[in-house]
Amino acid sequence: MPWVAGVSLIILIYFGYIIIFLASLFGNSFIIHIIRTQDSMKTTINYLILNQACADLLITLLGLMNAIHNSSFGQLWFGGIGGLITCKFFKASFLILPFFSVWLLVFIAFERYYVVILPLRLLSISQNLKKTVVLLWVWSFVSSAGIFVNANLQKIKESHYCFLLSFPPFWEKYNLIVLVLNVLLPLLIIAVLYTVICVKMFSREVPGDGTNRDHGQADVIQTAWKVTRMMIAVVVLFLVCWIPMQLSSILQIFVQIQIPYGFGLLLNWLTIVYSGLNPYVYFIFSAKFRKTLKRFFGNFNRVLHYRSQSVELQQM
Repeated sequence: MPWVAGVSLIILIYFGYIIIFLASLFGNSFIIHIIRTQDSMKTTINYLILNQACADLLITLLGLMNAIHNSSFGQLWFGGIGGLITCKFFKASFLILPFFSVWLLVFIAFERYYVVILPLRLLSISQNLKKTVVLLWVWSFVSSAGIFVNANLQKIKESHYCFLLSFPPFWEKYNLIVLVLNVLLPLLIIAVLYTVICVKMFSREVPGDGTNRDHGQADVIQTAWKVTRMMIAVVVLFLVCWIPMQLSSILQIFVQIQIPYGFGLLLNWLTIVYSGLNPYVYFIFSAKFRKTLKRFFGNFNRVLHYRSQSVELQQM
């Protein structure tokens, strides 16, 4: 029966989004905690990763809220000026957070470029890190202006609903420019930077092979290469999860191809998967993140063991 299939789809949607949100909550929370509390982890690239973890956590929370909002409440919202403002911000957040995240990947690529190619200029990035993050947030908000303007409340009978209205010609062109500037351009910059980095790393003669080589420099190069591989893995994960959705959007806009509803839901969910799995790439590739995580659970187990012993002594 159709309603049984609909209920099954809603349950499947909830299950998928809840799993990814829990994975994101666990992974990104530990990434944030480790970078904030460990002095050795307070580096330029790790602060960028921390901001990315915050964005990923919000993206997965937003995805879960949107799944509940669409599946169970049918775009139902509340009225008044508060309802209008929150509706606009809610819809615009689906661009603000991903744009912020992808531009963070660009600046991480620049950080890797300076570490490998121009290490003496790396200090300028560190000194302007806060300004860079603020600038990225401002740019992400500006880029979502089309969604913010065209999101609105509609009153049907006695209820209000939060909808994204059809775009006038001006805003369609604006959104196309935004798509190019915030998707194609960042990916092109990332591809060029990591290509240059990889060519430089592969062509560089690694110190340590001869008897008079600088082993300290060899360790630095090896560490730089490990971090670079980690960030390339993050970019690959981003491409796998986001490109299908972007291609489907392009097909719908320019070729007028209708994407099946269920397939569209899958593509939307796949974009959320990136934010849920992203922190685990750092745990896989970074020994420092793994060691800190193991130390945390070791301390946690000792605390639990101490408390259990205290309870036993009190009961004697």
